Amino acid sequence: MAAPEALTTLNVREQWQAAFPHLQPAYDQLAADEVFSENGIPGLYFLVEGLFAPYIELLLRLPISHGRNAALHATFTFVDRLLTSPDDSVIGLGQIGIMEGREPWWFQRALPIGSPIFNRHARRVGDLGWEAATEAPPPLPVPPVTYHDLFGIRECIAQLLHAEGVTLADLPDPSDRTS
Repeated sequence: MAAPEALTTLNVREQWQAAFPHLQPAYDQLAADEVFSENGIPGLYFLVEGLFAPYIELLLRLPISHGRNAALHATFTFVDRLLTSPDDSVIGLGQIGIMEGREPWWFQRALPIGSPIFNRHARRVGDLGWEAATEAPPPLPVPPVTYHDLFGIRECIAQLLHAEGVTLADLPDPSDRTS
């Protein structure tokens, strides 16, 4: 099996879409939003911080299951691709968009899934969240969701993990008064 193509600022979107076809509806909503996209092309940081990072967070919030773990494995494989890019801008995208400012519970749940590449970068850019996660006895409490799902990420996850019984009710969004 051939190694995946190295990520650059020119191919991140295309490679991300290929890796996460189940998130295409959310990507399409992001691309249609004139604030986050230009001529139907999402900004890279909006893609990573506004779509990919919340996707990872929602998965980390779910109970351990085969489907959730498989989805997280795929996400952290892609994160590794970001972090090993020959393009420093893409490495920064992974560090800033995925890891910077994350809370300790996030790292505590991500570290067992992440590779040595992820863990090395997390140690470097994870601020106090990484330190607190590695020093605290598991499990740290998971705080309530604080972001708003603007692009339908929750629906994509519910559809992906439907066979495991995951519904929108399992994926809270504070902007949705019904969840």
